[in-house]
Amino acid sequence: MIEFIPGILFTWAAVWLLYAFTINLLYPLVRPFLFSLRPASASTFLLAWITLPAVTAMFSCFLLFAPTLSMLMSDAHCAYGGCRIITNTTILVGLPAAIIGFWLSLSGLTIALKYWLPAQKLIQQLKFTGTNK
Repeated sequence: MIEFIPGILFTWAAVWLLYAFTINLLYPLVRPFLFSLRPASASTFLLAWITLPAVTAMFSCFLLFAPTLSMLMSDAHCAYGGCRIITNTTILVGLPAAIIGFWLSLSGLTIALKYWLPAQKLIQQLKFTGTNK
């Protein structure tokens, strides 16, 4: 089981890089649409566009490894002459999910502080200098 957790994390990182590469290739197609949006909507869309590969890779890995996780945690219990299989995957999934969730939260906070907050300040400054149509 010790070898299994790095396998999940490595697969998540590899899928994330693949999705990030694909997203970067598709960005020139999305860029004209992005320029046609208002600054507030564009900054929200850009934040979603930047975080899309990480979140999509996380969901893909959970769907990919869910059957294996449940098989690792299944155990036959025979009590009073009747055998049944009990499966508890929450213990195995908890630690990697907590690590990935913490890392995604930290990345999202970093992106928000680095890109979204300055964009909001710029929007406020542009409101003072612009004219309403």
